[in-house]
Amino acid sequence: MFHWTSVVCRSSLIKSSSGIDSFFTESSFHSCTLLYMNKYILAKPFIIGAAATLALSGVGAYAWKENHRPHILEVYIFALKSGRSLFIRTPEDIRILIDGGANSEVVTELTKILPFYSRRIDALIATHTEGKDVSGLIDVLKRYRIGRAYIPRITLDGEGIASSTDHIYETFIETLNDLKVDIQEVGAGDHIDFDAHVSGNVIFPAQTTDFQYSKASAPELVMNISFGSTTISLVGGVSTKIQKYLVTKGALNHSDVLVVSNNGSTSNMSAQCIDAVRPQYFVFSKAVSKSDSSSSNKKILPQRGNQTHKTAVTATTKKLEDPLATILIENRFNIQEKGTVKIISDGKTISIQ
Repeated sequence: MFHWTSVVCRSSLIKSSSGIDSFFTESSFHSCTLLYMNKYILAKPFIIGAAATLALSGVGAYAWKENHRPHILEVYIFALKSGRSLFIRTPEDIRILIDGGANSEVVTELTKILPFYSRRIDALIATHTEGKDVSGLIDVLKRYRIGRAYIPRITLDGEGIASSTDHIYETFIETLNDLKVDIQEVGAGDHIDFDAHVSGNVIFPAQTTDFQYSKASAPELVMNISFGSTTISLVGGVSTKIQKYLVTKGALNHSDVLVVSNNGSTSNMSAQCIDAVRPQYFVFSKAVSKSDSSSSNKKILPQRGNQTHKTAVTATTKKLEDPLATILIENRFNIQEKGTVKIISDGKTISIQ
């Protein structure tokens, strides 16, 4: 937009510096105005063109970076306020969203890591039928193009243990059908090839002839994600009874990372599970209280006399009681404390950010 005041101010400055009032006749003022406008009109296309070029260059550089991602596997465990969700991006840019939390918060998390111009997610996985972890998937279906959906083959409703299916889960299935998204039911023994390098081995839910389900030990998808020589075990929130069953069946083996959606306490994690998996890293979700924060900041005072012996005994007792005792403190990641956790694998080694 052209501003007349700019010309008037400029004219006044020239006038005062010359000291000759009669220099600025009406005709000379119009000439000055036209000259200014012509320069502006001529310069405007160049300004717009330069801005457009810079913008396109930025987008081009961003797109080039996205198309030349390193050959790595990325797994994001989102720190949602309600519910759970994690996102997998394979070396070949295959995108898998597992669970979606209780609301559209997961969409915000996805926009932080996916290209702004892309609305593609290759697979959705609902590990169980509870609405608190499925509701966000409905929001994702409304905003992204989905290739396929995986759901548990066995459910409490299907086995007649629950009186009805969660209405949110029913809406999720209806939305999938309305959008004509291919739905595949999976269970123990199924193998999912996400791309040529990354696969998911489903180890639960088992057949009803092998495991007796209940509301306390409900069916839930448990799987091991493999890339090269690295493995990430996604155990979710299954009960200790299910954990022990999986160990007995030899389904839970050594893994680099163990990811659970519970708080990692002795009531939620079995020692047998930890011993079988022997993870280097452990990712869990535990609400952080003020007492936890203050205790973590307490200074450790030097021991005196026989206190050293007492400390050693206490540590030994704690190790027997705490199933996580074999995992280094610095290798335990509480997403409620640290925020979203990013696991990176190059097929040989794993790191966590």
